[in-house]
Amino acid sequence: MSKLKLGVGAAVLAGVATIAGGHMYADGKLKDHYSKAQTEPGTVKFTYQNYDMGLFSGKADWTATIQLDPCQPSQVLVLKGSDKISRSWNGYAIDSDFEFKDGLEPLQKVFNKPLHAESKLNFLGNMSTKIATPVIAQNADGVKVDVEPIKIQFKGKNQQDKMNLTELEMHLPKMTVVEGANNFSLQGLKLDVDQNMGSYKIEEGKSKLEVDLVKFGSADVNGELKDLDFNSETKLHDKTVSFLSSFNFGSLSTGSGAPIEKFKMNFEVNDVNREKLQTIFDYFEKSSKTCVAEKNLKEQAVPQLLALLNDGLSIKSMDNQLKIGKGEAKFDLAGNLKKSSFTDFQSLVQTLPLMLEYKANFNFDKDVVKGLMALAPAGRQQQLSDADLDKVLNEFVSSGKVNRKGDDFSVNLSYKDGKQEFLKEAVKF
Repeated sequence: MSKLKLGVGAAVLAGVATIAGGHMYADGKLKDHYSKAQTEPGTVKFTYQNYDMGLFSGKADWTATIQLDPCQPSQVLVLKGSDKISRSWNGYAIDSDFEFKDGLEPLQKVFNKPLHAESKLNFLGNMSTKIATPVIAQNADGVKVDVEPIKIQFKGKNQQDKMNLTELEMHLPKMTVVEGANNFSLQGLKLDVDQNMGSYKIEEGKSKLEVDLVKFGSADVNGELKDLDFNSETKLHDKTVSFLSSFNFGSLSTGSGAPIEKFKMNFEVNDVNREKLQTIFDYFEKSSKTCVAEKNLKEQAVPQLLALLNDGLSIKSMDNQLKIGKGEAKFDLAGNLKKSSFTDFQSLVQTLPLMLEYKANFNFDKDVVKGLMALAPAGRQQQLSDADLDKVLNEFVSSGKVNRKGDDFSVNLSYKDGKQEFLKEAVKF
C-alpha cells in the first residue's frame, strides 16, 4: 500500500528519514495512513492515535520515534504532535503542533516550546511544508544564545509511489552566541537546496548557502566576514557524474591590516564513474539502517572505493583569486587521476603519486605578501622592511621555485610520473 507521512513528520525528519508517499489519496488511504504505524527500517517509526476524519475536516495524534544509531537502539529521539486536517478540491491542508519529548537533551532545551508546521498535500502526493521556530533566548553555564525565528520550507515530490524531499529553503535572520570575551554572530543566512534529499540515489541538483554578515571576536581578534556565498552542483552524464563547487566572500577583516576582498575559489571533480559511485552510496544506505561494526564497514567499503578510483577522474580549479589592499593573487589548477589497478589500501598509497598528474599557476605580488603578514593579531605580526621582505622573496626566487618580474611573482608547477617540475613560464591548460 502507498505510504504517506503527513504534516511535520515529513519536514522535521527530512534529514533523518526517507519520506514515503503515494498517489491519488482518497479518504480511505488517508485513514489507512493514520490507522497504521509507518516504519522506515532502521531509522524512524510513526504511530498514530485518535484519527477522526469527516467529509472536509479531521484530526489525528502522532508519535515519531527516530533511531539515532542502529548500533545503539536505545538511543532514540521522540517527537509527539497532533494534526488538524482539512480537505478541499485540490488536496489536504494539515496544521501540526509538535514537541520534542525524549532524547537529545540539548535539542529539547533549545526547543522547549511546541513548534508549529503547515503542510499542503495535493491528490498526486506532492507536498509543501512550512515551519517557523520560536525565538530562542538562553543564558546558562556562562553562554548566552539568542536566535531569531528560523523559517523553513520543504517540498516533496511523488516519485515511483514514494515521496522524496526535493527542495529545501531555510532563512535564519540573526544568531548571536556570547561566552565571556568570545562572541560570534551571523546575519542573513539563507540555504536553498533543490535536489533529492530523501535517498542515496545520485541525482542532479544544486545547493546554495548565503550569509550576509559573520562577526567573531575574542581577547585577541575581532573580525568580520561579509557576503559569504557557497554553491555546489551535481551534474549527471551518460556514464559519469560531475561535482562543481564555489566558495566566495566579499571581504574578511580581522581588525589588523587591510581586509581580504573579492575572494573566489572554484573546484570541480569530473569523470567520476556513475555506476561505481552509486554502488558506494547503496552500501552506505544499507549500513545506515543496520548495525555494521566499524571494522567491517571499512573492510567492505575500501574495495568499492578502490574500484571507483581505478576508473580514474579529473579535477579542475580555475579563476581563483583574492585581493588585499593594493595586492592581488590568482591561482589555477587542473589534473587527473589516471586509470589504475589498486588492489588494496597499501597499493593505493604506494602508487598514487605515479597515477596523479596536475598543472598549476600561482601568481601574486609583493603587496599580497605584505597584506597577509599584516593580518596577524596585534603583537604577533612580523615587522619587515621592504628591503628585508625583498631579501626573503629573493631567496625563494634563487631556489628556482619562484619567478619574479619586478614586484610580481609566479609559481608554475607541472607534476607527472611522480616528478614535480617548477617552470619559468605559465603552464597551459
